[in-house]
Amino acid sequence: MTTGRASKLLRRPGQGRAGFLELFLDLVFVLAFFRLSQELLKHPSWTGAFQTLVLLFAVLFVWIAATRFTDTFDPQHPLIQLVVMWIMFGTLVLAAATPEAFGRRGLVFAGVYVVVRLGIFAVAILLLRGHEGQRNAVRLLFWVGMSAVLWIAGAFLPGWVRGALWMTAAAVEFVGIALGFPTPRLGRSGERRFEVVVSKNTWPSGSGSSSSSPSASRSW
Repeated sequence: MTTGRASKLLRRPGQGRAGFLELFLDLVFVLAFFRLSQELLKHPSWTGAFQTLVLLFAVLFVWIAATRFTDTFDPQHPLIQLVVMWIMFGTLVLAAATPEAFGRRGLVFAGVYVVVRLGIFAVAILLLRGHEGQRNAVRLLFWVGMSAVLWIAGAFLPGWVRGALWMTAAAVEFVGIALGFPTPRLGRSGERRFEVVVSKNTWPSGSGSSSSSPSASRSW
């Protein structure tokens, strides 16, 4: 079931058109991926390719989390827009730190990555209070939290050790996906892709009547 508070924040059926902030967020990620390609061109070696792959996983994970968030919540709501702007700022910092991610800005890159990833799911848990999607957001937060330890630890270590720990951190999240994000007390997700059902039929109304509008599924 969906509480009144959550229903006001969820993207409604038929609200499929991307807003300005969503389009701008996409441009920010285009910039981040462009910076990665630039670094690969500057370091055309096996080491450069490996480091670019590791950083690509990080940016890709942030992009997936941001897409889940904007696909689930109403992009026109001021609170959601504020969160989206915060994600954009974090992504811009990631893009700026990319050239020195395996150098002096390793802690900046890893720290911002962890804050953005954990922050997205933490905000989702708060906003989905009373909604069935909250349980899966908790699962995702748990697995991202485990990988976060490796991202931060790797930032304090040099060279190939940092790369090995960061690649292991990325692998932890892939394992979570493969296993269905098993989490203490919550178990694993029933499906590999969790469906958040957004339907006017489940929204409480003051008169107690229900609408017959079709439902829409949002993956979270």
